[in-house]
Amino acid sequence: YENRDGTPLPMLIRKSDGGFNYATTDLAAIRHRVQMASSDGGEQADRVLYVTDAGQSQHFEMVFKAAKLAKFVPENASLEHVPFGLVQGEDGKKFATRSGDTVKLKDLLNEAIRIAAEDLQSRPENKDTPPETILATL
Repeated sequence: YENRDGTPLPMLIRKSDGGFNYATTDLAAIRHRVQMASSDGGEQADRVLYVTDAGQSQHFEMVFKAAKLAKFVPENASLEHVPFGLVQGEDGKKFATRSGDTVKLKDLLNEAIRIAAEDLQSRPENKDTPPETILATL
């Protein structure tokens, strides 16, 4: 993996001060989810989906590769990143999950349905369609 300037991009597992980071906890979670025996508290999953914004794609490529090189991932297990677009606040800025500045998925979906219903209701071809009918189609 490379930085934009072409220099090597390392994946840090432990910082110089002894602290850990996302890669460390993601690797530990992979071991717990797919490698550890259920008698030891593991889940022995055969498929793990990581649903995050597309900006995390390279991070997960690197973590998955490191987990496979470390033999944390059995042959029958699949690790998959499911990227989605950026979730922004009303101010247009990306949500910062570290600071706790998030919205529940349920609320995000309800807002999307409300906006879509308003848009459909405002269209001339739907002027006589009851709002309940429009909502039922979403």
